[in-house]
Amino acid sequence: MANGHGGARKGSGAKPKAIVEAKRSFAATVLPDELEAAMWQEMLNATRSTYVEGMGEPMTEPDYKIRLDALKYLCDHKHGKAPQSVKVEGDGEDGAVKVLLIGAKNV
Repeated sequence: MANGHGGARKGSGAKPKAIVEAKRSFAATVLPDELEAAMWQEMLNATRSTYVEGMGEPMTEPDYKIRLDALKYLCDHKHGKAPQSVKVEGDGEDGAVKVLLIGAKNV
């Protein structure tokens, strides 16, 4: 195509099974189950230090942003992500289709 859009792209598509298995094997070697569990536990107990002028020692408090992100990630993978509701409408005149994401912000 003259404008450079569409068509096959180098590296696109499903990867050969051997490559996928090799990557999984490498990841399992580098990150054994025991270390992975310990690291997730560390994330779920994350804290941060805040220094307040005149208070002497820094204060340590829970870092709820990191804890929430780790918990959401784990729950999504354990239970599967919730499906997003989609409503498709067509006016039938010019063939245009309008897609509405139900519950999406700033749409």
